[in-house]
Amino acid sequence: MSALKPYGVNLGGWFCLEDWFYSKSTGAGAGHCVATPNPEYDEASTLSTSSFVGDVETIFRGLTSEERHQLARGSFGCEADLVNLLLKSGFSQGRVVDLFWQHRRCYIMPLDFARLRTLGIRRVRLPLTWCISYETAYTIRGKDWSGRDTSTSIVPGSHIVEDPLCNDPAFDPSKMRSASDKWISIPIAAVEHILETAADYNIQVLIDIHAFPGGSSAGTFNGVWPNNPRFWSAHRNENFETIICKLLDWMELLCHRNPKAFSSLYGLTPMNEPAHLRGLFDEKGAKVPVTYQKAYDDEGRKNWAAISATEVLETLAISVKEFRRRPALVDGGKRLVMNIIETAFNGCFGGEEDAGAFAASQRGETDAVAGAIGGWWQAVTTEEERRSWAVL
Repeated sequence: MSALKPYGVNLGGWFCLEDWFYSKSTGAGAGHCVATPNPEYDEASTLSTSSFVGDVETIFRGLTSEERHQLARGSFGCEADLVNLLLKSGFSQGRVVDLFWQHRRCYIMPLDFARLRTLGIRRVRLPLTWCISYETAYTIRGKDWSGRDTSTSIVPGSHIVEDPLCNDPAFDPSKMRSASDKWISIPIAAVEHILETAADYNIQVLIDIHAFPGGSSAGTFNGVWPNNPRFWSAHRNENFETIICKLLDWMELLCHRNPKAFSSLYGLTPMNEPAHLRGLFDEKGAKVPVTYQKAYDDEGRKNWAAISATEVLETLAISVKEFRRRPALVDGGKRLVMNIIETAFNGCFGGEEDAGAFAASQRGETDAVAGAIGGWWQAVTTEEERRSWAVL
């Protein structure tokens, strides 16, 4: 019997940072778990950074000796934390962007695609953050701590982009006083170049939007950890539609403008693990605490997990509608790959939710969650679409 070989692989850590990819191999800063433990929150309204495992010198090997000594701390938790750490350490905005691009240019190179091909890899997933820049600017909306509407513009090129969602206890100016989360924008030309490189080696690329403004899931991959996710708290449908439509429009134009890049495009995952950990229960059915829940309680605010399963799926369904409206993608054999994770759902949708549903799924009893998600997918797609381009 021949050995099993993988057909595809994930290109994680390239454009969407996860701390444990860059942890030290030994010592107190070593991190080998996908889920880095949440930091402690104390009565002084601060978060400890002692649990952070991303090592700045590991990801940014181009730091000078002076810059290494300049760092306020040597570890980071996510992309936004890394950007804010560098700025707090006195790095200029230009230098911060330059360091990110030193990493992005060298982390995976054309030679790596050649190696993947020789290993039999035919498909790769490319995780990106939402913060993609195009030839024209666009706007993402948010809210500040006081509840007022805010917005940020993503302009052409690569820049530091302020996250417009600051409506969380982390940003309470009288207590935690966290700096606004920040992202480094990704010019769409860089993604197009990756598709062209992949085409040279007959490798298909699944574009995966792994992180959203404010964070759409709990975990260091959300870009704002250890702050709680806020994407679902304001303008969720409008922002999701804006981000997905900009990307789908670009994908559709590739069909005629750059057939080579279009040929290597497998499809799009509109959101990675939507609302991950929103519905997580332990084996006894007890809710896992939300990070700094006490800060929410003190203010009488609902935490991020208050979004319902029905509302999460309502937002995701927008991508089905928009993909359907683009014949170049449908006729071109591209796919919409919907990524759903059971940790977002603690029961069936609509009405009373079953607190034991996730615990049951961990024992292999998946009917409650999988059945409900499957029913939703059947409702928002047709049988023909599921045969051709709609993948769950």
